[in-house]
Amino acid sequence: MKILGVDTSSGCLSVALVEDGRLTGLCSRDDGLGHSVNLMPMIAAMLDARGLNPGHIDLFAVATGPGSFTGLRIGAAAVKGMALAADKPCAGVSTLEALAQAFGRGRGLVCPVMDARRSEMYNAVFDAGSGARLRPDRALSLDALYEDLKPLSINGNIIYLVGDGAEICYNFLVEKGLTADIFFAPPHIRMSAAYGVAAAGQRMFERGQAVDAARLAINYLRLPQAERERREKLTNGEIQ
Repeated sequence: MKILGVDTSSGCLSVALVEDGRLTGLCSRDDGLGHSVNLMPMIAAMLDARGLNPGHIDLFAVATGPGSFTGLRIGAAAVKGMALAADKPCAGVSTLEALAQAFGRGRGLVCPVMDARRSEMYNAVFDAGSGARLRPDRALSLDALYEDLKPLSINGNIIYLVGDGAEICYNFLVEKGLTADIFFAPPHIRMSAAYGVAAAGQRMFERGQAVDAARLAINYLRLPQAERERREKLTNGEIQ
C-alpha cells in the first residue's frame, strides 16, 4: 500500500511517501516560501524519484488541523484534487496526532504544541510508548497547559515537546518549575509532520475511517480571527 502524507499546517512544508509500512520518501522545507508555490512541485519530484505518479497512490493523507488556516486549505485542496483525479480515498489527520506519530516511540509523554497566536497553544498529549491519546486537541493558554501537565508529570515522567511552539513552551514550563524532565525534539523531528500524517492515515484507513475527496474536511479547532472579531463586536453591541 502506498500512502502520500502532506503537512501544510505550519511554516514547515513537508511531504512523505510510505510504502507497505516503510518510509521511502520524505521532503521538507522551512524557508518562508509559499506552500501554494512549492507543494505540488515537491510532491512531483518525490514521486518522480520513485518512478511514481499520483495515480499509483492508494491513500492520500493530509493534516486537516489545527494549524494555519491558509496552509490547511492549500494542503486539503491539493489532496482533494489528486484523490478525485485518481479516484482514491483520503484521510484527514489531526496535525497534533501527526506530530506525535512522527516523533516515534519512547518512555514518557509526547506533547505536541503549535502556536495558536493570541497567547494560546494548540495542544494534545499522547503516551510516547503506546501512542495512546491522553488529551483531546484543544487551544490552551500557557498557564492552563502548565496546570494540565502538572498531574501528568509525576513519577519521573519525561515530557517531549514537538511542534512550532515547543521552544516557547519549554522555556515557560521550566520557569514555572515543572518537575518532569522536559525536552524539545530537534528541528527535523519537531517541525516535520508528514510521516506522522501518513502513519496516522494508514491507521484510519485500517479502521474504515478514510473518506472520498468530497467528504474531506478541515478542523480549524477555533474560528478564524475575522469571525472571532465579528462576534466580539456583536457581543459588545458595536455592530447590529
